[in-house]
Amino acid sequence: MDQSVLTEIKCPQCYLLADLLSEEGIYGIFGLPTDQLLRKKRRIFIHSLGAGTINALLDYLLEDEIISQENMNKVRDENDTVMDKARVLIDLVIGKGSKSCLKFIKHLCEEDSQLAAKMGLHKGEVE
Repeated sequence: MDQSVLTEIKCPQCYLLADLLSEEGIYGIFGLPTDQLLRKKRRIFIHSLGAGTINALLDYLLEDEIISQENMNKVRDENDTVMDKARVLIDLVIGKGSKSCLKFIKHLCEEDSQLAAKMGLHKGEVE
């Protein structure tokens, strides 16, 4: 992955160290590839995500071509609870690999900085 892509998706409020690359992928703050990082933070995400944030993240991910319209409909329409939607969403993103996970984290930081901070991915609200 080239540096221009990393510069484009790097969130200044995120703790991610997106410029540290290896053959295994993009590494986050804990020295893990971003897909493994999301896997470790999965439970917090599932239990904390709100309905409005899910819809915003789905829109971002569709726009970025990380998920398809079919995936978006699956998350939105085939799950009854917010937690079920969050579970399907994060599992879809994790399955797409480190680059997609990094973009997802950036959007999460922008859309719900409190949740991102709770997950240890964001510095929190900056006054």
